[in-house]
Amino acid sequence: MSLYLGVAAAALIPIGFIVGTLGVFLGLAWRPAPLITGGIAGLAFVSSPGLAIAAIVSGHMSRRRYPNEAFGRAGLITGYVVLGLLVLVGGAFVLAWKSIR
Repeated sequence: MSLYLGVAAAALIPIGFIVGTLGVFLGLAWRPAPLITGGIAGLAFVSSPGLAIAAIVSGHMSRRRYPNEAFGRAGLITGYVVLGLLVLVGGAFVLAWKSIR
């Protein structure tokens, strides 16, 4: 379970970028498209840390219960990598926001 949660958390990051970018182009043909796709992208970015934390917690639980299985370790690694990527993306957004202001 931890591996699936980590993969889902990792998949939501590029999906958020793709849907957000797609909304800009769809906005040329349909006016409310950027608002809708922006909401979907925001939902993807907001739910990704929760899934990553769930992957880490369930990874630790499975490593304790089944120490010889590799799926718990893979879920832990994926969850920590996703959280690290989200911290880097958040830092890049903060730096971009500061440079704009």
